[in-house]
Amino acid sequence: MFSVNDRISVRQVQALFLLEIFGTSILILPRTTAEFAGQDGWLVIIIATAIAALCMFVLASAGRIFPSDTFVDSAAKILTRPIAIIIAVGFLFRLIVVSAMELRVFGEIIKLTMLRDTPYSAVCAAMVSVGGYAAMKGCETRARLAQILVVLAFIPLLAVFLIGAADVDFTNLMPVLVNPPSDILRGGLHSLRAFSGIEFILLLYPFINQHKRVRRGAVQIVLVIGGLMLFITVVTIAKFGPFDIKDQMWPTLQMMDATTIPGAFIERQDALIMSFWIISVFAITGAGLFFSAVLLKGMFKKFNSSYCIMVSGAIVFILSFLPENVPQVYLIMELVLAFGFIYMLAVPLLMLSVAKLRRLGGNI
Repeated sequence: MFSVNDRISVRQVQALFLLEIFGTSILILPRTTAEFAGQDGWLVIIIATAIAALCMFVLASAGRIFPSDTFVDSAAKILTRPIAIIIAVGFLFRLIVVSAMELRVFGEIIKLTMLRDTPYSAVCAAMVSVGGYAAMKGCETRARLAQILVVLAFIPLLAVFLIGAADVDFTNLMPVLVNPPSDILRGGLHSLRAFSGIEFILLLYPFINQHKRVRRGAVQIVLVIGGLMLFITVVTIAKFGPFDIKDQMWPTLQMMDATTIPGAFIERQDALIMSFWIISVFAITGAGLFFSAVLLKGMFKKFNSSYCIMVSGAIVFILSFLPENVPQVYLIMELVLAFGFIYMLAVPLLMLSVAKLRRLGGNI
């Protein structure tokens, strides 16, 4: 059950976003940017970060219309309840499918790198169970855990990349601006998928105890995540070059594995980013199940939170088996995340516009 005093601070919101957004895309992001813009891939990240920060500003502004209400109730007051239910169903679809695809990628990578003889179903069932248990404990528990995990995961991850940056060829990033601006812009729009999850701010507002500080803090964390993505992308492309990196499925893992820490007792540095990624998948799974329950309770007031989480977890687990292979998983994920752009910009803009016309809400 969700706790009675389920309130979190802006700093805890930032910790949640750091885990739920940063980790989900960093494994393939350097390859994606290189495919669009070669050695100018770092410009792709800058463009994507700028757009994501703008979207977050709009999202947080929409949340301020009725900050104490759930997303469904807020949308119902602004757009009428039938329209709010339609929007919530689409949001729920996005949450369930993306969570299932993330779970499938998790299971495939774990079987390939760590647990070769363990059944895929056992690996995914364990992750859904742990994520579901965290979701049942409520938003405050998830936020406190995120604060701890961010420290444990990020310090070693950044330390290895800083060491790796000393042994790369930055001439691989030269010359600059050789790719057409249209390719760089298309890459920026495509890489905006890396920031998928910022729309969760619409669902988090009623759990935050400092509504006036949310917008500034949310935009700040998007810029921080973009800066981290930029650093890791620059180092990875400089290490492998813009052409070789296109042939690697998970270049960030290979970057970590190729980094040698002098005098260290860790034989495989890629295990560090795997650890962070596992933590991130745990956070994403927990978020997907938690917010699914929030939406279901918003649509059907009498539903029990724990029951909603268990049903959502079962659906996520079953859906993760449907794709035939990893490329099909990424194709489905790209389609659903493209659909999710509606909730990153179109839905909050609609809510803001109608609220302004109807003179609803307080200080937006």
